[in-house]
Amino acid sequence: MQKFIFMALLALCSFVSLGLPARGEDKDKDPAPAADKVVPHGVVQVGEEFLAVETAKLKDHKKEHDKAYKDAVKAWEAAKKEAKKSKEKFTTAKPKPIFYKVIAPKLKSLEAATAQAAKLKEELEKEKERKRAKEAKKK
Repeated sequence: MQKFIFMALLALCSFVSLGLPARGEDKDKDPAPAADKVVPHGVVQVGEEFLAVETAKLKDHKKEHDKAYKDAVKAWEAAKKEAKKSKEKFTTAKPKPIFYKVIAPKLKSLEAATAQAAKLKEELEKEKERKRAKEAKKK
C-alpha cells in the first residue's frame, strides 16, 4: 500500500513539474512576453554609414543591398538604351557599388551595436579630418 501511495505522489509531482495548467487557468494564455529577450545585433558599414542590424537578418540585409545596386544598374541601362533610341546624348555615369562590410557580427544587444556604430562613425570622421588637415598643409 505504501508503494501505491508513493507512486501516486510521484505521478502527481511529475504532472505539476510539466507545467500543466491548474484548474481555472486559461490554456491559450501566452507565456511571458519575448520583449525581455535580448536579441544579438551586428554592426554593418554601408558606404560611410554604420548601422545596427539583427544578427539573424545580416544575410537578408546584404541581399537587399545587392538587389538595390542591381536595380540601379538595370535602370541606368534602360535609360541608356532609351537615349540611344531617341539619339540623345547620354552622359549619366554608371552607378558604382556602395561599400558594404560586416564589422561586428555578434554583439549582445541593440544598445551595444548602436554604441559600436557611433564609435566607428566618430573614428571615421576623425580620420577624414586628419586627411583634410594633411592636404591643407601640402597646399
